[in-house]
Formats: sequence, structure tokens, C-alpha cells
Amino acid sequence: MRRQVWLLVGTLIAMAALFTVGQTQQATFDLFSGDVTVWPAVLFWLLYLGNLGLALVNAVRLIWRWAASSDRADRDLLCGGLGLLTFGAAVGLVYVGYHLVFLAASQRGQVQRLGDPQLITQGLSGASVALIVAGFTLPSWGPRLGLVRWLRWVGRYRAHRRLYPLWRSLWRAVPSIALEPSSAWWRDALTLRGGMTYRLQRRCVEIRDGQVKLRPWRDPRAANTAQELGRRAALDGEALEAVVEAATLLAAAQLRRRAANIGEKLGRQAGIDGQALEEVVAAATRAAVPANTGGQPAGGEPGAAAGPGGGDLDSENAWLGKVATARRSRVVHTVLARQRPLRRPLLQRSAEQAAAAVERLAAAAVADGDRQAAERPP
Repeated sequence: MRRQVWLLVGTLIAMAALFTVGQTQQATFDLFSGDVTVWPAVLFWLLYLGNLGLALVNAVRLIWRWAASSDRADRDLLCGGLGLLTFGAAVGLVYVGYHLVFLAASQRGQVQRLGDPQLITQGLSGASVALIVAGFTLPSWGPRLGLVRWLRWVGRYRAHRRLYPLWRSLWRAVPSIALEPSSAWWRDALTLRGGMTYRLQRRCVEIRDGQVKLRPWRDPRAANTAQELGRRAALDGEALEAVVEAATLLAAAQLRRRAANIGEKLGRQAGIDGQALEEVVAAATRAAVPANTGGQPAGGEPGAAAGPGGGDLDSENAWLGKVATARRSRVVHTVLARQRPLRRPLLQRSAEQAAAAVERLAAAAVADGDRQAAERPP
């Protein structure tokens, strides 16, 4: 904060000095006259626009982070107001950008291509101020217009979309967690039926179900690596916990999916399909556990929920949202890249054993059927 104050004070002093020097040289400071070519006037506008742009960039970055930090129902209007403030600051950045383009064009004498500068800047500044004022005052007049319910729906929709990449990664490893088959991201984004609260709750439940079903494939080494890399990246608290959970969970999903793909490929090469192929795939995925984790599944009691949350939909969504956001972390990508390759011979032996067992069961069933047919009276 102190550095920013000194930066502002220094900018104001420099602008005052440039304005004084420009007056002695009879420089024009009216930007839209197209005659701002003397160096004191050019530097004056660059300092002004640079300082304003920096302030707006910080506003967009900080306010948007706070606006996206909570989807609780009692804070919907507050988050909506912060969102309007963010958009108002973003429009202000467009205002700054237009001035910079106009300043550059005035040095080349090509300002005619930029339209009516007065109309454009008045429109941008008016829109920015209107959005900022609306954002500051939304909590006071929003309830009178019935915006609470609409903003709650928007918050649920955003949370549902934020969980989609994590949910899809788990679904690809364990398709049985989904009540409905996965759809493309655009179709998932455009599906609005069923009630957004219900859909968000179902997505949280399916992610938790995926955590439980992937527990045997959770590698303690992946968790230790993620924790070490996270601490090197200066992470702590829930941020570190979310990164470790995302890395461990996605590593388990990647491990199970690779094992299932290998088992399916081996089964098809052996000419197996149907229920027998499912048995082969299951055997390959089971074989991946001792082959890579030493039979030491990471974390807690069977069926226990990993990490915070679980008390209600808001706390569950808040925690899983942090895990979904952490999946984009460089720490998670590093853990996934370091995951040890599967031991293909062990998987192949398990798949072959499962195929042989299925064939024996099928032969026994056929023999039993023939025996029963022979025992029937003519």
C-alpha cells in the first residue's frame, strides 16, 4: 500500500512538472484535438493513462477474486455488486485503451480512422461509472427488484460449471458415478433444466462418489510429492490441502483409466467381448493397485469424504470448487507428469487370468446345461 501511495504521489508531481514545462513551450494538452505531439504533453498523457490503467487492472484482479470467493445465498447480492464493479473497471480499461490508441494515432496523423472520440469516450466513461455506482448500491436496491433469487441461480450455475472439469476427469475413470452419461462441455453449459440447486448438489455427490471409488488407486507418493511442491510454491492452509487433494485424486483417476484402457485392449486382442471383457478390464484395474501403490491407498477410512466440506451444499461447493480450481495448478501437472508407468506384464497376466476364469465359468455353465438336459425325462 505504501509503495502505491508513493507511486501516485510521484506520478502527480511528474504530471505537474510536465504540464508546467508544456505551458512554457505552448504545448496542446487537448488529446482529441489531434495536436498532442510535443514531448511534455505526450509524457503527461502516458503517465495519466498508465496510472489509471494500473489502478483499474488491480481493481479487476482483486474485486473479481472476492466476487468469485463465495456462492453463499446470503452473499449473493454482495457478490453481484462486486461483479458489477469488476465489469465497470473493465469498461474503464477499454476507455484507457482507446485513449492510448488515439494518442499513438495522433503521432502519425491518422486520428480520422478512430471515429468520433468525444462520443466514444463519453459512452465508455458513462457506462463505467454507471456499472460502478450500480455495483456499490446493489445490496440496497436489489431486494426490492427480486434480484436475490436470480443472483442465487447465477451463483449455482457458475459453481456447477466450475466443477465440470473435475467431474469429467473422475467420470472418465469411473463412469458409474454419473446418473446420466457425460456430455460435451457446451451441452452441459446449455442444459438448464432440472433446477440448478439440484444439479449442483448432484454434481457434488457424484464427485464425492468418485473420491470414494478411486480410494484404492490413491498413491501416497503422489500426495507427498504434491505437498512438497506446494510448500515450495509458498502454499499453506486450505490452498495447499486443495492442491494435494486435486493432485492425488487426478493421479488416481489417471492410473485407473490407463489400467482400464490396457485391459480393454488386451481383451479385444484376445477376441473377448461383452461381460467377459468387463471382467478382464476389472482384473487389470485391480492389478494396478499393488503394481503402483504397494497396496497402500492414501487417506482415511473407507468411504470417508476427503478434505473439508460436507456439512451443507454451500460448504461442499466451496471446498470442491477449490479442488477444481487447483487442478489447473502447475503442482498438479507436475505430479501427473511424474506418475510412474504401469507394469504392463502384471496387468497382462491379470487380464489373462480373468479371461481364463471367464472361459472356465462359461464352459461349466454349458456343461451344466447339457447335464440338466440329459437328465430330463423324454
